[in-house]
Amino acid sequence: MDQSSSRVVVGARIHPRSGYPYDLAVEIAYALTEDGLTVTTHAVNRGDADLPFASGQHPYLSPGTGTIDDCELVVPARARLVNDEAHAAHRQ
Repeated sequence: MDQSSSRVVVGARIHPRSGYPYDLAVEIAYALTEDGLTVTTHAVNRGDADLPFASGQHPYLSPGTGTIDDCELVVPARARLVNDEAHAAHRQ
């Protein structure tokens, strides 16, 4: 981990295993400037074969001048994908 008063870099190495037999190294840098927050992801395939990879950030939403309790998030989705693990945990 690398950090300063306005920046932090965290990383992980994902070694091949059952279900994801790939070797992946990922670093994510968070930097705070006068312009706001910047998130930079750097991923390196350490293996010999192509590997599936996706990245997404989870931003915090601002309620504006109100409180979060007064807000409603609406997502106009046409479909959903149920994760087997999450679905199984929900049924228990």
